[in-house]
Amino acid sequence: MSCAKKPLTVKLAEYEALSQAIAQTKRTVFTVHNWKYAPIFQKAFALLREGRIGPVWHVDIFTLRDKRVPRAAGALDPEDWRRKASVAGGGFWSTMVGHSFYLLMNVLNATPQKILAKMLKDRQDPESLEEAVQALVQFPEADGYIHLTLAGEAAEEQTWLFKANPARF
Repeated sequence: MSCAKKPLTVKLAEYEALSQAIAQTKRTVFTVHNWKYAPIFQKAFALLREGRIGPVWHVDIFTLRDKRVPRAAGALDPEDWRRKASVAGGGFWSTMVGHSFYLLMNVLNATPQKILAKMLKDRQDPESLEEAVQALVQFPEADGYIHLTLAGEAAEEQTWLFKANPARF
C-alpha cells in the first residue's frame, strides 16, 4: 500500500502507467485526506455529531502560507514547485484546495451544489501558476468560503470559522 499527494497524476499516460503497475504488483495506491484526521478536525466533527454546535449554515476556511515551501528535513525550496506548471501540474488549486473541499463536505455532511472560484496569479510573474484561490461553495442548507494563498506571512496557518444557527445560543 502506498499513499500520495494530490494530484496523483496530471497526464493520462502517467495514470495508465500507474494503473498498470498497480495491477501487476497487486498493490493499492491512494490519495491521502490527511487533514481530515488531524485532532482538531476530529474534535470539531465529534462536536457536530453530538449536536453540541448546532446546525452549521456557513464555514470559512483560510489557509495562509508564505511562498517558501518546506522540503524534506526542514529545508526550504527556493523555487516553489507549487507555482511551476512543469512540476505542479496545476498549481496551488490542484495541490491544496482538495483539503478544503473534503473538510467542508465532512463538516456539512453534504455535496456541493454550486462552486464559484477565482484564481489569482503573482502580478510580478505572469508565467507563474496561481498563488491564491478564492471559492464560494453552495451546499443544500449551508455555504462555504475558501481562501488559500501563498502570499501569507506565516509558513502555515489555518483558521476555521463555523457559524451555527443563532437560535441555538
